[in-house]
Amino acid sequence: MQEVNEYGFYSGGYIFDQMDRAALDYIRFEAKLPDSAVIVTQAVDGLRYKRQLCDKYRISVHCFDFSKTETPRILYKCKAEIFDNKGMVVAEAQFTFTETTNHCEIEHLETQKD
Repeated sequence: MQEVNEYGFYSGGYIFDQMDRAALDYIRFEAKLPDSAVIVTQAVDGLRYKRQLCDKYRISVHCFDFSKTETPRILYKCKAEIFDNKGMVVAEAQFTFTETTNHCEIEHLETQKD
């Protein structure tokens, strides 16, 4: 993925990636999850890009509104906003994460056995 698009500002994919990583760290901290827990993004609702991101330096991501719901699966939710270096909101979304097993690691181990 290229960070900068053809117009010279940072791509939506780059912005989303920064928000997703910060939201995951926030959920791990708030839920007091061990490093061994495998947490994945299950859904992202209400993703809105508000303005262009011209400079990736001194950006910040603010995560808030942590919640944990236990249905058949445990769901962790939070909201996230990313701010540019002038304090303006660039994008916002609500993230949902769930615990799972690491299927990629399992497939990797099975391939090594062959």
